[in-house]
Amino acid sequence: MHIHRSARMRGFDPFPELRPERSGLSKGAFGLAVQILTSPTGCDADGRQLAEQGPDGRAGIARMLRELKKAGFYWVITFRLPGGRIISQSHLFDTPQHVAPDPIPPGPGGSGPGAPDVLWKTREGKPSLPAARTAAEPQPKPEPQPEPQPQPQPESAPAPEPAPEPEVPAESRAAAALLHRVVRPEPRLRIGEVEALELAPLVAEWVRRGSTPEDLSRALVPGLPAFMYSAAAVLRDRLSRKMPPEPGLLPEAPAIAAAKSARPRSSYAECAKCHDPVPTPGICGPCAGLAPRPIAVGTGSAAVRAGAQRARAALRSARDTLPIAHRLTPTGT
Repeated sequence: MHIHRSARMRGFDPFPELRPERSGLSKGAFGLAVQILTSPTGCDADGRQLAEQGPDGRAGIARMLRELKKAGFYWVITFRLPGGRIISQSHLFDTPQHVAPDPIPPGPGGSGPGAPDVLWKTREGKPSLPAARTAAEPQPKPEPQPEPQPQPQPESAPAPEPAPEPEVPAESRAAAALLHRVVRPEPRLRIGEVEALELAPLVAEWVRRGSTPEDLSRALVPGLPAFMYSAAAVLRDRLSRKMPPEPGLLPEAPAIAAAKSARPRSSYAECAKCHDPVPTPGICGPCAGLAPRPIAVGTGSAAVRAGAQRARAALRSARDTLPIAHRLTPTGT
């Protein structure tokens, strides 16, 4: 069986197209495909041998292979060799194939050790007899060889001392610690110490441009995708893409406060007669007889008292004009 493995796009799932939720395969067919794909290249196991290795039996293995073949992962092709021999080859892929694969011509096989006394058939169909064994002649005893003298072993050179680790600047450590504090509330953004030190220059640049931990949190934590393959890659992208501008490159805001302070305040004039405030110099409308004079604050008590007396008198007169049956009587009498 020829095994075809595609290049991995990610390091988390070696067979993403084979998963039952994506390919529609049963769990048994998925397990059989993974078992064959993880075996050495050029696995010679056929359906009978696969059935002997597991509890599914020949019928179960045949059903799983038919399922893989229907989904496009398993192909069996038959072709004729130049000598006229017809052979079949089986191919297993980790991605569905819609076109049959090209046949792979078999290479020359290596010679294997055979039995010494095999009876080969002749053209007439009769087995040939093995050659008569000659009597074993006494072999001369080998002369004893002198034992080799042990050679002095050269002194091994001392092992080189490991190179000292480069010292991390204090600014990078502080930036990495700040990044850890910012992403701590979000479990999906947990990163290691090495990844935090790689992102430390970007965080230090944010701090240099005047950003606070709250600014970093608002830029990194909200709006995360539902599934992330690499938290460090997401943080690097957001730190680079959302980098605030340099403080000196921001456009200057208009001096609104200075304009307000420089604007002259509006001055109000007083009426020449009653001294009430008026928008323009002169006399007010009531003094000119063009409008009624408003009641001043604190001087309307007499008008209120007189109005209340007139209201009570109107109510009494209305009650007296009503028929006796419609008059209201106090309750309980």
